[in-house]
Amino acid sequence: MTLTNSKLRLTRLLLAAAILILVLPGLSVLATQTEEAPMIRLQFATFDPLAGEPPVPAELQVQAAPGAPAVYIVQFSGPVQAEWAEAVKAAGARLYSYLPDYAFLARMDAAAAAAVRSMPFVRWIGAYQTAYRMEGSLATGLEAQSVEPVELSVQALPDADLSALAAQVEALGGSVTAQYADELTSYLRVTLEKGKAAALAALDGVVWVEPYLHSVLFNDVGGGIMYVSTARTSLGLYGSGQVVAVADTGLDVGANNATLSDDFEGRLVQGQAICAGLGYRGTWSDFHGHGTHVSGSVLSSGKLSGANPGAHQYSSSFAGSAPEAQLVFQSIDDPTEQYLECIPANLLAGLIQPAYNLNARIHSNSWGGPTGDNTNPYGGYNTQASNADHAAWMLKDMLILYAAGNNGTDFNGDGRVDPDSIGSPGTAKNPLTVGATENNRPSFNVTWGDGWGLDFPADPVASDPLANNSQGMAAFSSRGPTDDGRVKPDIVAPGTFILSNKSQDPTVDPGNFWAPFDSDYAYMGGTSMATPLTAGAASLVREWLVEQRNITNPSAALMKAVMLNGAVDISPGQYGTGGAQEIPAQRPNNVSGWGRVDLAQSLYPTAPRQIWLQDYTTGLSTSNSQVTFNLHVGGSQSQAAEAAGSAAAEYHAVIEVPASPPATPEPPGKNPARHKVQPGVPLLEGMVTAPAAPGAVEGIDDLIVNGGFESDGAWVAEQTARTNTVFYSGSWSMASTALVDGQFYQAVDFPADAITATLRTIFRNDPPDVIGEYCFDVFSVEVWDESFSTLLGASPSAYCATDTDWWSLDLYFDPILANLKGKTVNIVYVIDQDDLFPHAVFYFDDIKLDVNTPGGEPSPTPTLTPTTTSTPTTGTPTTPPVSGGPLRVTLAWTDYPGSPSAARALVNDLDLEVVGPDGTHYYGNYGLYASGQCLRQVSSTIKWDQCNNVEGVYIPNAKYGNYSVIVHGYNIASPSLQNGGPQPFAVAASGDRLLSSAVELDNHLFLPMLRK
Repeated sequence: MTLTNSKLRLTRLLLAAAILILVLPGLSVLATQTEEAPMIRLQFATFDPLAGEPPVPAELQVQAAPGAPAVYIVQFSGPVQAEWAEAVKAAGARLYSYLPDYAFLARMDAAAAAAVRSMPFVRWIGAYQTAYRMEGSLATGLEAQSVEPVELSVQALPDADLSALAAQVEALGGSVTAQYADELTSYLRVTLEKGKAAALAALDGVVWVEPYLHSVLFNDVGGGIMYVSTARTSLGLYGSGQVVAVADTGLDVGANNATLSDDFEGRLVQGQAICAGLGYRGTWSDFHGHGTHVSGSVLSSGKLSGANPGAHQYSSSFAGSAPEAQLVFQSIDDPTEQYLECIPANLLAGLIQPAYNLNARIHSNSWGGPTGDNTNPYGGYNTQASNADHAAWMLKDMLILYAAGNNGTDFNGDGRVDPDSIGSPGTAKNPLTVGATENNRPSFNVTWGDGWGLDFPADPVASDPLANNSQGMAAFSSRGPTDDGRVKPDIVAPGTFILSNKSQDPTVDPGNFWAPFDSDYAYMGGTSMATPLTAGAASLVREWLVEQRNITNPSAALMKAVMLNGAVDISPGQYGTGGAQEIPAQRPNNVSGWGRVDLAQSLYPTAPRQIWLQDYTTGLSTSNSQVTFNLHVGGSQSQAAEAAGSAAAEYHAVIEVPASPPATPEPPGKNPARHKVQPGVPLLEGMVTAPAAPGAVEGIDDLIVNGGFESDGAWVAEQTARTNTVFYSGSWSMASTALVDGQFYQAVDFPADAITATLRTIFRNDPPDVIGEYCFDVFSVEVWDESFSTLLGASPSAYCATDTDWWSLDLYFDPILANLKGKTVNIVYVIDQDDLFPHAVFYFDDIKLDVNTPGGEPSPTPTLTPTTTSTPTTGTPTTPPVSGGPLRVTLAWTDYPGSPSAARALVNDLDLEVVGPDGTHYYGNYGLYASGQCLRQVSSTIKWDQCNNVEGVYIPNAKYGNYSVIVHGYNIASPSLQNGGPQPFAVAASGDRLLSSAVELDNHLFLPMLRK
């Protein structure tokens, strides 16, 4: 038997000498077991049940009534198969929470237990002892006899009789202060003598008892550091259409929209006094100042500091990250209480769901508390953390954020901030847990030693100013790991001397702020401040996904994956790489997580980097073990992106090689083999830049004649009974009438030494034929050989615009370039008018076919009249580069809530694998765990992370070529549980000229519809 060793947990294992003597023989027996043996991993102990259970004193063994149902642990022989769980249920058991490895809590009678025990796939079945149900501090030494009244959190089975349990608590001399139940679980909050905790844990239906630990506020030129300005100016993202919920002390003077500061006026959806339902104050005004300040960081318009929201002008103001988002505010504090007493026992029903019902999809929380007693105060996965994961599981499109906490300290005085200080609910799996970096305000020459001399007594921390280096961490920011080995925080953002709104409530104590600014704004600091800045950034990510990626309802996992994939690495931190190195080089790490928020890299990376997304909501079960996505990185296509400029770096499409030529080749005329968008099917893969004026695009080596339609020649229009394409010379061409289809084409000779080729088109359609999310009047592009007998390539989609502005479309010919060199080919534009009304007229201008040749020299202008033979251009081709920038792949999933009694919180275990073009295999979070409880080692090179629900692969210099991104479903236990089901996930990737090639089930690679 191996015992949990985090933070001297021998104190949790009944430290009486007689008990220790009993444990030692068990240790010697289990030492002979192989590492591959499935274990039962509990807070009480980790053990292989086939080698012996841990010794439990008689008074802490469960005493079930004869013949009555009891709670057991049922362990399967391997990753959970749905049919195994169904067989157990059919025998008369009900499965409840998951326990690693491959086990569940199950309630059944003795006959059912005997039947389950005989099943070939059941490895072990045993009693769920009273000792297993208790947080360690409640069962050790004198604490077990203490008559001190304490508040306790009690988790019960979801179908437990809470009224009966409440009566039993009263019979023990205690009282119930809160309770709730839903389909997943039940909770009680009780006051009881500490020495009676064991009697409480022994009650039928109780599965976990722990001290109730009160939550507090985590407050002790952020937007610029996070590149919010790039999201605004380059992508037009301001938070419009997004609703963010904030749970905190209050908002300004409360009452209604009209009484709020001008920075919030008109954008408050609702203010909710959560305290009123719990017997406290019934208003949501801000008597403290904290709630107004964090709300300002999320979405202040900055009007009081010079912003002009009507013109989207926010520079040089104190606007929040998302100045046009809307707010749901929930007050959770009462001025008569020391702690945040109004946090509901049921976070889902009392806090998250009410905000969700008002269309909030981001929920920001700058509060939390300890997770255990003084021997292990932080890092635990307790009832509140499980509660937060419960809310996230039930509302998978709500991204919930929690502050990591301000418990960082250099207790041993070695000049480095100690690990293991994350508070709850920040220790939860699913929420985005946010740590704090330093801000960049060097004028505040206050050092960490000045402000927190006892916490930071040694250099280099002690003498370091609080806000002079955005590459460094705020010393107070809580560090991971969690007690079960997971990485926390997830991400970091500025959190020192943050300037934001000040509550106008006259009762606010000025001492609550770090420093004043004026009557409307003040400085504060903490992970409390980093969290709302990140929440505002998250709302811009969601706006981008909805408005520019056209993902109607992005999952929280996708938002999380996008942000973590683009987070910037700030290691080694501000103190160099010596003995005082602040941030490990490994990402993720337990200081800065996956890095600092960077919206530019997350949404709009510098060319030639591209972004690929997948929101796989279908999910995986153990039985359908993996999904593979195929990506292509770089090659000569990166040169094309560089030549086209940064505007084309993200928005593009690739000419696709047809699987086979049309069954019946046709001469010039309507092409039956073209890609046609059917009504009701969203357009995929077409991307365009922002609207551009005609003539705005400059050519490099333009092979198109009369691309601007200012003169006659070169273009050929079809004239058939079905089509009627018409040209007009002048500033643009009308390619079709509004009632019929049409096409026009031009023959061009490709140089034999071509390296890359890009077709750029400026177009518009008037009127747009758009219904909901779908376009019906569209155009596409095809490439045919000289005689129109073979289709060489086609645009991956058909295209349209959703307004009457001019748009720019780039098509990259690289996948078919080998079939074009030295040949005459026909570039064909095909217009398809649907039968629905209105019918669009398509206009084209400044069509350019730019071809790069070796050395960047212009290719000779070819003869544009189609001929039977072409005259190739001489020259020696240049070998394209074989590698470029990094490839980064991030997998995230919203996991089923874990059990507080388990030693590991993860329920559904997914694994990320990337296979490179040379056959090299890369594994998610590889190298993060050399050993220990988070490692599932298959071989010396295959090491899987079995703790985290975020995994990443980072390849510094990715070779150009095809990559397979594989998501494995190793152990998906949730389908066996109440309100479970397959495990959805999201993947985000970024790399040089990152393109999809035959991606399985990929429906979010490119814009489904062309939009601004």
